[in-house]
Amino acid sequence: MTWHILLNCLCQIDQVRQGFVVFGLLLRKGYRPNIVTFTSLIKGLCAQGRNDEAFKLFNTMGVLGCVPNGVTFNTLIHGFCRDGLIDKAKQIFSEMKGMGITPDTVTYGTLTHALYCADKCEEAKDLFNEMLIQDLHPNVYIFNTIIASLCDEGKMDEAKNEVLELMNMRGVKPNVVTYSTIMNGYCSLGRVDEAKELFCEMVSNGCEPNSYSYNILINGYCYNQKTDGAVSILEEMIGNGIKPTVVTYNTLLSSFFRSGKVSKAQMLLGEMRKKQDIVSNLNTYSIIMDGLCKNGRLSEAISLLHSLENCNFVKLNISVYTPLLDGLCKTGKLKDAWWLFNRLSDRGPMPDVIMYSIMIRELCRGGQLEKANDMLCEMENKGCAPTVIIFNTVMRSFCENNEMQRVVDLLNKMAVRNLSPDDFTISVVVDMLSKVDNYHEYFKKIPQFPVRKAITEYFKKNEGII
Repeated sequence: MTWHILLNCLCQIDQVRQGFVVFGLLLRKGYRPNIVTFTSLIKGLCAQGRNDEAFKLFNTMGVLGCVPNGVTFNTLIHGFCRDGLIDKAKQIFSEMKGMGITPDTVTYGTLTHALYCADKCEEAKDLFNEMLIQDLHPNVYIFNTIIASLCDEGKMDEAKNEVLELMNMRGVKPNVVTYSTIMNGYCSLGRVDEAKELFCEMVSNGCEPNSYSYNILINGYCYNQKTDGAVSILEEMIGNGIKPTVVTYNTLLSSFFRSGKVSKAQMLLGEMRKKQDIVSNLNTYSIIMDGLCKNGRLSEAISLLHSLENCNFVKLNISVYTPLLDGLCKTGKLKDAWWLFNRLSDRGPMPDVIMYSIMIRELCRGGQLEKANDMLCEMENKGCAPTVIIFNTVMRSFCENNEMQRVVDLLNKMAVRNLSPDDFTISVVVDMLSKVDNYHEYFKKIPQFPVRKAITEYFKKNEGII
């Protein structure tokens, strides 16, 4: 018995290799391994992601006269589910039932959650219903999984009026996750008042809300352009002794900036730092930069950027610079925009596809098509793949400038890079072919991807057979 305990302890502390040493010693001494021995080793292997080895060991149990039990099956199913190998887990689940071993709440809970995470919501619900038919009692964890699945599908009435009611009927007490999931579903559909009602119901049922619950409501009000309601929730949150998080304030800051209430955003920022002692994160600074630039406060945005660059407590990423670059371009301050872009290229962080898109857009607007085309090549050389939107921008400009061969060249570049054209691409090509007399010649040069078929159909309908 002592050897079995030692083996189990080794597997528990992630020393599976030593556990197999003890296992070999047991066999050499003539001891028969029991179900605990095998299950311990299988659990240890699964914990290390060695599921195939665990399954092989599982298959040797019968050879050594040991029949797996529900715990053994649950261990294997959990291992495969955790690593996303749902089909294998389902196979083991079927094998379990085939051997006459009844799956329990743990079995169903593990598989249901894994199916939900794999976006197999219908299968998850089928398994849940099977569990009810088997007269098993789902726990709050399983109910929450089914509710989350229904909320993701927008089936709020089913989640609230059927599953939540079923929980109450079966004596399973909903927790803060249950209520928060349904509240979030309501908010995502714009049904904020119903989310608030459920919040009140949660409190009246003795379930204490946390910062996550309040954040869901605040985000819901902000998302639906009800900033005053969001502020009221924040005040209620603080009044009830729940400390707001940086996420709370970031949500409100975004809402204030979007609605042009810059002064209120700045006041809220001061409250966040002084009254609540909450430190801004990188997302906070990105929100402020974006808000200032979109509200025409470029000088303040530039001052903030200099302050952030001169301090050592935050490492800036590209999301802080992008709003300023866009703001400078849109207000015609191209010299400053180029200075910022080149400074990033020299100092880092490296410009991303959005920043390149902004600069290429401005070059095209200014008629500097060669520079725009050069920049498209430059971004590729620096490991930043241009999108179809960037190709469309440059192609549209070449088309408007009657440089049709350049449009064809870019189409071929897209084909080489396996970039699929979109509706805008097709409109550019149609426009190009409509402008030239010898459109048959240009059409022959268009690479063989879906745009060609779309153009053929267009000209058959509008211009005759190509």
